[in-house]
Amino acid sequence: MENRKILALGIVLLFAFSILGVALPVYATVSGSIDLVRPTLVAPGGPIELDCLSGGFSATGGTVYFYYSKNDDPEISDGDVYFASVKTADLDDSVTVFLPSTIDVYDEYYIKATDLKRVEATAVVADDSFEVPETYPEISIDPSSGNVGDYPEISGEDADDYVTAYVFWKTYDSAYTESETIVGGEFTEEDFEIPNAFEGTYKIIVLLEDGDTFATYVEFSVEPAIELTLPATYSIEADELDQYIDVVGTGFPEGTIAEDSITVVVKNFKTGATIETYESLHGEVEVGETDDGYFEIIDLELDALEAGVATLRIPVDGSTKTFEDVFYVSSPTAEADFTAITHYKVSPTEGYIGDDVTFAFINLPALATVDIDFVGETVTHDVVTGELSDDYGALEYTWEDISDLPGETYTVRAFVTIGATTREKNIGTYTVKPSFEVQDGTGDELTEGSVGDEVVLVGNGFPADATISTAYFGTEEVGLTEADTGATGTFEIDLDENGDPLVIPHISGGGKSVTVKVEGEDPDGETVTAETSIIINPILVMAETGDWDPGVLEPDGSWTDYDDADIFPGNPICIVGWGFLAGEAVTVKLYDEDDKLIGSATILSGEKADSDGDLELIAQLPVFKALSGKDNVYLTVAGATSTNKADSEAFDIAAPDDVFAKLFFGLEADGDLDTDVYVGDNVKVIGCGFETKSLTLHEVVTGADLKSVSATNGYFETNLTIPEMEGDPDGEEYELEVEGLATGSVYFYVYPLISITPASGFPGDSFTVKGTGFSDGDDVDIVWVGVAEEEVLDTVDGDDVEDGSFSITLEVPTAVAMAYKIRAEVGGDVWETASFTVLDIFDFQLNKTLNEILAKIAGLNTSELILTISSLKTGVDNALAQAQSAKAAADAAKTAADSAKSTADAAKAAADSAKSAADGAKTAADSAKSSADSAKAAADGLAGLVYAAIGASVIAAIAAIFAVIQLQRKVAG
Repeated sequence: MENRKILALGIVLLFAFSILGVALPVYATVSGSIDLVRPTLVAPGGPIELDCLSGGFSATGGTVYFYYSKNDDPEISDGDVYFASVKTADLDDSVTVFLPSTIDVYDEYYIKATDLKRVEATAVVADDSFEVPETYPEISIDPSSGNVGDYPEISGEDADDYVTAYVFWKTYDSAYTESETIVGGEFTEEDFEIPNAFEGTYKIIVLLEDGDTFATYVEFSVEPAIELTLPATYSIEADELDQYIDVVGTGFPEGTIAEDSITVVVKNFKTGATIETYESLHGEVEVGETDDGYFEIIDLELDALEAGVATLRIPVDGSTKTFEDVFYVSSPTAEADFTAITHYKVSPTEGYIGDDVTFAFINLPALATVDIDFVGETVTHDVVTGELSDDYGALEYTWEDISDLPGETYTVRAFVTIGATTREKNIGTYTVKPSFEVQDGTGDELTEGSVGDEVVLVGNGFPADATISTAYFGTEEVGLTEADTGATGTFEIDLDENGDPLVIPHISGGGKSVTVKVEGEDPDGETVTAETSIIINPILVMAETGDWDPGVLEPDGSWTDYDDADIFPGNPICIVGWGFLAGEAVTVKLYDEDDKLIGSATILSGEKADSDGDLELIAQLPVFKALSGKDNVYLTVAGATSTNKADSEAFDIAAPDDVFAKLFFGLEADGDLDTDVYVGDNVKVIGCGFETKSLTLHEVVTGADLKSVSATNGYFETNLTIPEMEGDPDGEEYELEVEGLATGSVYFYVYPLISITPASGFPGDSFTVKGTGFSDGDDVDIVWVGVAEEEVLDTVDGDDVEDGSFSITLEVPTAVAMAYKIRAEVGGDVWETASFTVLDIFDFQLNKTLNEILAKIAGLNTSELILTISSLKTGVDNALAQAQSAKAAADAAKTAADSAKSTADAAKAAADSAKSAADGAKTAADSAKSSADSAKAAADGLAGLVYAAIGASVIAAIAAIFAVIQLQRKVAG
């Protein structure tokens, strides 16, 4: 029994230990080293090549995870970003991993490798770092999709720092092609062949090299394609059994083509309508068995097919790839039976010079000779000569790159000859449409350009003998030197209507496509036009050009070209750009020669291009200590639209120097220096390029120290309030300098100014005239400019003018209400003028009196009056009604008076109306008084007292009105 217990306990313990053994963590480890082979610079999303063998790198885990990091700590840190993984068994001396496209711009990243995907896992750090720059060469591919065996054009721009471009398929260890030497920052590689690949999108690595290496990529989408080997050149024979074709496919998806799964759809030769779908006989095929995306089927057997054009459908694991119109099914016509051309097509039926057009036939006699003409209104062109139909009477011929045809609609006429028999037929029409190119003058098409570029317009396919006279770039009309298209329908224009070189005009661009149109007339007077497009890229103009004067601001207000100026941090600059995107705000940034951002300039004005895409922007360079003395910096002006961007030419930043430092007085947002000032003005003064930090702004003429400032990194900005000082109507010149330094002075000019307080009043009121900017010791006459004559109100004695300032109090003369000029004259010369408004005293007195009347009437408590004399209801009601009528009449008088405020004449008329109303009020009041007197007898006299007050108020009002009217008449006289 005891042994059984021991055995049971042992089994339990063994089971427990086995569970614990499974639960214990196993720590994977990495060791050795990895090498970052290339590049040193990489674009977001770009490829990194790592050597994971030479340094003895090893990992116990089954997968190695790669992170990028801003530190080189040998563990995975917070902030490290995982971006790729490789099975440990696949590690090699060349491993290609692609960074994410979201990686931030940064100057030093490290690659870390670990086999545990978690923070604090041990990692091996690659020996070298790499950088993701903010700006880098632009690489493109055209086309970006196609088939195995294609040779897309891979081109680059802005690659000035590199000599050679290498192109790889997917990984660095693949075969590559090498470009010609990069010239002018541009290259084009046309020898890279798309290798066998499964259907899908692939990255093509582009590596630029010249000591440093830069890597990026372009993408290419591989599409399925087939090649057929037919019994005859273009066809198989209709209605025949046991016919075979060979099929070779490339770019197909990985998978299986099941046995006998390929079908053939025969369509009507003319209409394209489906006639029948036929099955085929073939074996099972594995796509990619011999090479990625590749397969071949030998002797695919077809059933008897009706005549027409065939479409092939190839299913791969349920996904069917369809290839339209890949061969013809034709029934050859015996020579004896050949009476007409019955099956033919022209496709397409219109196009441009340089396009292709295809002619197709079936059911012709075998090996018949085919000729095709384009028959125009006046000219016939031989298009096809001596082409032969195949053994089954089919022919397909493509006229590539149509040329030498003026624009019109041609009749397509076919001639088919077999033996001694020739049949002909109009098989369709083809319209040649007008087109043109914008060229650069060397015969190359210009797909991108900038404002001011000289261009040549080259057209073809226009009607014969048409005249071309106008071009439109966007909405900008440009007159051309007229060109005749002649018999060939072509033209070439390189001069405008004035005989000057034809250039791209000022238009909104921003790196966007702009429509270019030419217009003219054919011989019948009908308008003929054609359109193309060109991308207009912004440019910065660095030197004076026509009315444009970009450059660096100097203390005298002039602008110096960037190449000729001393440029300091904080220096105001004028940036001129053409072809920017109209209405889009831009920023200005400063970069060093390594394309590293230094800082942003402060835009003072002009941050948006006008409707013509022209930008005239005033900005101040940033102020950084490290910027001083820096050579080969450049500006980037850019909007929110990625293509709305342009770089300046490089220029140098001068080191601080008190002798050449600059002082700017009166800097305004538009870059002007406003040196004409008045006493009390608040003026912006800046300085840049100073070695000395503590500075005193000193005025030389007066000897006054105006302000102490501190120049940080050579720059200061302050505001000066112009103190009291003498002036002159032509501006009294003063000189501002930095005391004790040899920095150049700047000059400003003080002008006289008078102010009047208050600026309006009634005749007899007092007002004060204060003057600044006058001349000490010179008498100042204060002249009232009346309607008919001028009057010297008073003279300020020259001894009372101190530091150009004076103050004098005067009385408003008797004058009609209106605005007047007051002049300050010195020696009979007008130095300054101000305005004073005489107010309407009649309006003032009338309103005052009427307001008093209304206040008295409104004070009556009519409800109490009714209660008091209720026993005499009839008499009191009558009196109350008349009293209220009197109050209404007084209100009417006030309303009439209010309307009198507009003009003196209107006021008089309104016053007369008010008088009449007041007279009526008096009459009503007198009547009311009489009624009230009757009421008083019955009500102990209470109502009589109240309405006597009404009468007295109205009479007083009338008297006041008459008095005001008499005063107004006296003033007007």
